[in-house]
Amino acid sequence: MCFDAGPTVQLLPAADDLLDADGVVCASRTQLPLALGWAATVHGAQGMSLARVEVDLSAAFEAGMVYVALSRALTAGGLRVASLDLRRVVAHPDALAFYRALGA
Repeated sequence: MCFDAGPTVQLLPAADDLLDADGVVCASRTQLPLALGWAATVHGAQGMSLARVEVDLSAAFEAGMVYVALSRALTAGGLRVASLDLRRVVAHPDALAFYRALGA
């Protein structure tokens, strides 16, 4: 497996057994030893540049929030939009007034 921030490594399954009081295996599991990803709020990610990002914009509630979320991705190929409600894409009223004053 190849990761963005490191070398290529071979991942091997790891097995674990759960023993009862008598030392008898009562459950076992096998899994790949991967670290979990992490999440951040749109406001918490402000200022970050991310090589790969998935955004859920279905509950955006602030003017400019959708733009901030989408602009965290370094490339369009590194962006995945999980959900988007277009009614929640709102420009800030001051920004709209500024561009209207320019005649744009």
